[in-house]
Amino acid sequence: MFKFITKLEISFAGTIFLVISGFILWILEDMNILTPGKHLGSGDWVMGVVFLIGSLICIIFIPNLYIVSYREWKKGEDSWKPKLILIYPSFLFGIFFQFSLDWYPAILTLLLSILAISITHIIIMVIVGKKSVELPFFKHLFLLLVFYLIVIFLHFSFDFFNILEYPIRALLNY
Repeated sequence: MFKFITKLEISFAGTIFLVISGFILWILEDMNILTPGKHLGSGDWVMGVVFLIGSLICIIFIPNLYIVSYREWKKGEDSWKPKLILIYPSFLFGIFFQFSLDWYPAILTLLLSILAISITHIIIMVIVGKKSVELPFFKHLFLLLVFYLIVIFLHFSFDFFNILEYPIRALLNY
């Protein structure tokens, strides 16, 4: 009669909701609808909310999707595949939402997010790799690793000198 909502469903639905709402806010901000006259990434309330959404996605929801999908895989259920595949766009948008705020502490949070995801990824990859590297779950994890490296390289290479502007300026002032 009553259906209980599992952690997997909450992680899945929460991640989708955050990605869509962050994207909509970012588009509305880009079109100057929510805060007219401000440039994108200026540090206003909209970009703060988008940044917070990206942080939630990267620090909480993506590691949770990893853990819950690993548990589903361990039980022998096939429901882990869509959840693990959802990590691809979630990571892309989460990093993009964090990267779009032109604020130095945002870069530190971005690095913390990448570290949290990397640690979770490596731990689960080692656990699964001990059983067999031929498993489909391990292959998905390896593809995620390659995807992460490509996205991180593209994000940092297009705006590399702007990222270094704040620490260099801070070092020169001291």
